[in-house]
Amino acid sequence: MRRVASLLAMWFAGALGSRAQSVAPISYAESSAGSTGLFTYFDTTPPSKLTDGVLGVDAWQTDLGNGAADEWVAWTTDSALTFTFTGSPTVHEVQIGFNRDDLGDNVVLPGSVMINGTNFTIAPDAVPEQTRAFLNFDGTWTGNTLEVDLTNVGGYIFVDEVRFSETVSAIPEPAAGAALLGLAMLGIGWRRRRSLREG
Repeated sequence: MRRVASLLAMWFAGALGSRAQSVAPISYAESSAGSTGLFTYFDTTPPSKLTDGVLGVDAWQTDLGNGAADEWVAWTTDSALTFTFTGSPTVHEVQIGFNRDDLGDNVVLPGSVMINGTNFTIAPDAVPEQTRAFLNFDGTWTGNTLEVDLTNVGGYIFVDEVRFSETVSAIPEPAAGAALLGLAMLGIGWRRRRSLREG
């Protein structure tokens, strides 16, 4: 019986735990427009490149079908991005896709990223040279807007996508709960029969 109770307790603890779930903003605004260099790195109107699910590649100049480097938005100044959500989710992770090519084309990482007042310092080599990668930022931010500030240290900051995850409670499936309840009842019945035989 103790074993059955222990199994039930472990199942409920796991079932009532939490899991990460992607949450998508409904829109965002930029404090400054993108830049023009060898190519044009402006966002679409209204802005949507940073949440369209299209990632750039390590060789940022690549044409993936919409024009060379079209997946990237770039800034040569500090930039603030304000994302708007439906409701007030509690975001626990922000992922920002950067490119780095500072030796060849002055594509650098920001010196820092500030998310709703929480500051994260970025090492200049946090993304390998000539590579595209996500950097993850963890915290707890609740509300219908979230501001991401990028601090420029001189050069182009290239971003292709910004993703958000919220933590939600995992509710157990009714069928799984019923099955475990049935198992518990069988265990109780078996224990009673054993007690009656021994007594």
